[in-house]
Amino acid sequence: MIENKMDPMALEKLRADVTDFLFHFVAIRSYPNEEQEAAQYCYDAFSKIEGVTVRKLMMDNSLMDNPLWCPGPLDKHDYTGHFNVEVVWKGTGEQEPIYINAHMDTVTASEDDAYLLTPTIKDGVLYGLGACDDKGSIAAIYTVFRLLSMQGVKLPFDVVGHLVCEEEIGGNGALAVTKDKTYKGQAAVVLEPTFGRIYPTHRCGLWVKLTCHGASCHTAAIHTGKGISSFDLFLRAYTTLKKVHDAYREECRTNPPLHYEGYLPPLNVGMVHLGDWPSKVPPVAVAYASVAVLPNSSNSEMKARIRAAFDADDELRKSVDCEFVFDRECSVGDFDSDFVRSFAACVKANGYSGEVTPQKALSDMYFYQEVLGIPTVTFGPGDGMHAHSSTEQIVLEDVLKSANAIHDWMLVTAEKR
Repeated sequence: MIENKMDPMALEKLRADVTDFLFHFVAIRSYPNEEQEAAQYCYDAFSKIEGVTVRKLMMDNSLMDNPLWCPGPLDKHDYTGHFNVEVVWKGTGEQEPIYINAHMDTVTASEDDAYLLTPTIKDGVLYGLGACDDKGSIAAIYTVFRLLSMQGVKLPFDVVGHLVCEEEIGGNGALAVTKDKTYKGQAAVVLEPTFGRIYPTHRCGLWVKLTCHGASCHTAAIHTGKGISSFDLFLRAYTTLKKVHDAYREECRTNPPLHYEGYLPPLNVGMVHLGDWPSKVPPVAVAYASVAVLPNSSNSEMKARIRAAFDADDELRKSVDCEFVFDRECSVGDFDSDFVRSFAACVKANGYSGEVTPQKALSDMYFYQEVLGIPTVTFGPGDGMHAHSSTEQIVLEDVLKSANAIHDWMLVTAEKR
């Protein structure tokens, strides 16, 4: 427990500092591709921690040429002047480094949720956009480095923190960090709200953009066949997409992949844009859907199924463009490795369940575990049920608990020399 590492006055100061860091961080709007102010805030705050080295990892537009880059639902990208933040607590180098990652960007707030852009604290809970996903996790990383600095322990490995951009639209910030494959390491922890659970595996992520091309006319002329409703085309496209995914869900019901027993992957249409007048047939509809795929299949297979279904429908083939704007395959780790078991033990010692279970969403784990080949888990403060919601929140004490669990695990790992 963190109370055993310092006297009450030092703990109270740490608690106040972490709360202050997170409160002002949540107050900074940091939508994808708009993270510069948040990144500078993190750079300045982490630079004040004694004993750490902080640097800006500059990004550039060549990132968009990488096959793993995802445009997401954004119309424009420009990485000029954008950067990730790297924070290092230097060790002796006897062991390979440990990495801790969290993302600075948030989803956008709707008009009804605009109040989330102004953080508030009540009864030890901080409310605001990004408080849970994922700024509370960056506050936990801030706490880990504060603990390392306060303890002054010389570890046999470097602790490297990556605070990254654009996780919400496909992990482009983590891609920028890992694309050259120069990082070596013994383990990594990607911080996301897990409610005390540990995820060594995540499902695939696939977003489909459907652009439906109709023809506009006055509603009074629909009977002439002059107009073609792009909305009707969207409904047809969605019905086809749902049939494909429903068939896959049935496969998961009868033959689920390991660790995902009893779970069926969801299909969700999260964005639909069309029309500008009630009595005008809409000429173009643009919709985005999230299509979940588990480790018993792959995005490549799901994309082939969707394309085949659309090609088999004459109307869809000529009138609907189907693009895949987010494409991340599954990442599957070892649930019974020494790393996972020792990490789970430290998490449990700090009052969490420490349950080792597969992730129903996905995270930047992919880039450390699949691109760099470093064993990785996802774990962090907060309950993911509050992420992307109108009730986004984080229990402030949870930030300290999760940070202490990670710090404990680092000390245990250091003793295994």
